[in-house]
Amino acid sequence: MYKRRCQAGYTQAMAWLWGQSEAPESSATAREIDRFLVFYDSLAPALVVSYERDSLRLRAGGSLSDALMPAALAAHDPSSPELRVTFDRALKASAAHLSLNAQASGVQLLPSSQVLMEVKCAQAIPLWLSGLLSELHLYPSSFSKYGRAWTLFASMPSTQTLQALAC
Repeated sequence: MYKRRCQAGYTQAMAWLWGQSEAPESSATAREIDRFLVFYDSLAPALVVSYERDSLRLRAGGSLSDALMPAALAAHDPSSPELRVTFDRALKASAAHLSLNAQASGVQLLPSSQVLMEVKCAQAIPLWLSGLLSELHLYPSSFSKYGRAWTLFASMPSTQTLQALAC
């Protein structure tokens, strides 16, 4: 999935998305979002997915053992400038509390003992990381937090869905 972003504060972004102000920046991405908002004029929030994230990057000149220590978070590996590994936990979805400022609540998307790991890189995964992932029997798979939430809600009996949506 390719993501394009616009930079804006929460209040500014919400005012823009609700049609109460102009785009926060003049960019191709902002114009694309403006066209999207016009085309789908009845859009409204339907689901919030929340999670806690740790992000890991190697410090310049750092070793793999350094990367596994908290002090190395938000560091940089010069041989892989676009390499980042994230760990998402406490994944929850709610269709009742739709404010992004609200306390995380809702239905758990994964058991609390599981963590979602994403490896993001601009080019090929470095050989050392590929070897480590293979050694740990970690292989690529597809996972969508939002997709999992809708699948979970759709599979619940209607009364259970209503209770889950009220979380």
